[in-house]
Amino acid sequence: AGGIKTRFMFSSKLHGDAVYLDPNRHSALTACELADYAVFKLTNKKLPAPEFNSIRYEWYFSDEEISRAKYILKSVNIAKDNFMAIFPGGGINPGAFDTVRRWKASRFAELIYRIHDKYGFKPLLMGGKSDRQVCEEVARISDVDCVNLSGSYGLRLSAAILKNCQVAVSNDSGPLHIAAAVGAPVVGIFGPTGPKLKLPPGKNVREASIGIPCSPCYFGKFKGCIFDSVKCFEDLTSELVMKSVNSLLETQLLEAK
Repeated sequence: AGGIKTRFMFSSKLHGDAVYLDPNRHSALTACELADYAVFKLTNKKLPAPEFNSIRYEWYFSDEEISRAKYILKSVNIAKDNFMAIFPGGGINPGAFDTVRRWKASRFAELIYRIHDKYGFKPLLMGGKSDRQVCEEVARISDVDCVNLSGSYGLRLSAAILKNCQVAVSNDSGPLHIAAAVGAPVVGIFGPTGPKLKLPPGKNVREASIGIPCSPCYFGKFKGCIFDSVKCFEDLTSELVMKSVNSLLETQLLEAK
């Protein structure tokens, strides 16, 4: 597809044609290994293995993307640098649609109220086309007027919009890592997946989880919970997530002085 002649991939099985997807290793290190493997196969050059603390996600924009993002924010009456980006969707892997990795829509609505009440940020709901339904639910039950842009723009333009936010809150999904890459202050919400292996590296990132001993239990697929409900999400209240938001924003404020 797309004229790609050479492909490099992750694999859940050990073999010489792919990088082993180790569930006990941070995803950033595994991604670096895949990139290094591709470089070696294409150039025969071996790169030194990176240390986790040296890894940083980065995302580059064109001037046009930056201008279009500003225009879009203006068109929906959101001032640049005065909004929160909220991603209540995600949880989709190739061949799977696992909503178990999603925090409840009602909890997102509660969190939006808390952030708006304390900081005055306007809520911007974001995500792909498959996230429209949950974003619409959050907007419907929220006590704060939300702008819903889910599925409205492509990946790169959405990332350019995200770069302007004061804080981003996301389930453990692609947008969490994109937010970290564009330099946005970001809080990742974790339930069956664990922040120890999935939280993006960087000082502008915080986790929100209750850290019960049985989590993480999600590796590629969800096999069920030992409790009557998914306890790591049921017990993760909007108040607890707000503590992570406050910690992040207070640190950002101190560093700006």
